[in-house]
Amino acid sequence: MVEDKRLAPTFIRSMGVDENLIPAIIRVLTTFKWSKIAIVYEKIAKYKKIKDLLVGELERDGFPTPYIVGIKQYQPLSDDSFVVKTFSDIKENAKSR
Repeated sequence: MVEDKRLAPTFIRSMGVDENLIPAIIRVLTTFKWSKIAIVYEKIAKYKKIKDLLVGELERDGFPTPYIVGIKQYQPLSDDSFVVKTFSDIKENAKSR
């Protein structure tokens, strides 16, 4: 679902797992003046570290507290119901902020 950029045009797709990506993410958020932020990460150590660093940078730069969703190790499903529900939850949470 998120692979189709027409369905998720504002989803930031990052390939690397490195804290060097954080300034680029902050710059995108600043450039587009996004104030509603969701962080979706896989619950393993290397991604938790990046998530924590990103949250810290967002706080230091005055962004609102992001909505954070940690998922267990991703396993492709025969259907995308989990992905659809996760992103629906994020969308609803963003509306209520």
